[in-house]
Amino acid sequence: MIKINLLPPEIKAEHKRKEERLKLLTGLVVISIVFIVIYGALFFTTVQLKNSVKVMAAERISLETDMAKYRKYAEQNVGVISLEVNLNKAMGNSLSWFGVLRDLGESIPSNVWLTSFSLKHEDNGSGNLIIQGRTYDHPTTARWIAALRDMPCLTDIRTTFSIMEPREIEDRIIFEVKAVVQAEKEYSSSQGRDE
Repeated sequence: MIKINLLPPEIKAEHKRKEERLKLLTGLVVISIVFIVIYGALFFTTVQLKNSVKVMAAERISLETDMAKYRKYAEQNVGVISLEVNLNKAMGNSLSWFGVLRDLGESIPSNVWLTSFSLKHEDNGSGNLIIQGRTYDHPTTARWIAALRDMPCLTDIRTTFSIMEPREIEDRIIFEVKAVVQAEKEYSSSQGRDE
């Protein structure tokens, strides 16, 4: 089937211009609607932000008023902190003996038992630790001493003696360990526990 258009070219051109104008007008209307929607969204967002700014400004004024009430307490707190720093300097750091003893007990191997334990406290807060005990072999003592070196408050850890004691049933090792406990190092448990 063949279509033949018998309209004159002027009328055809006029129809074509009308269709193009209609397409152009439709495009402009769509673009205008998009711009109006974007403008409305931005306007709405701007109004919300202005309201939020007003609320935050009112909260800030309220907080500044409250802060003025507590300013004298903040100044007193600065004085207390200064006094506390001076007191700590004068008193020196004291050692957490509970933490030291707890970590010693938790680090001791199951096949080691203590026969003597002495801790001599010095005036500066530090002390000398002497531990005597028994075990079945030398490597156990060595591993325990290595574990003691992980404790931050113990320094100068050394074995005074470690000798074999002949017995009828089974030989045993007798040992003595000495260490210096330092108070100036703030104690924190090597096991990661709080007191």
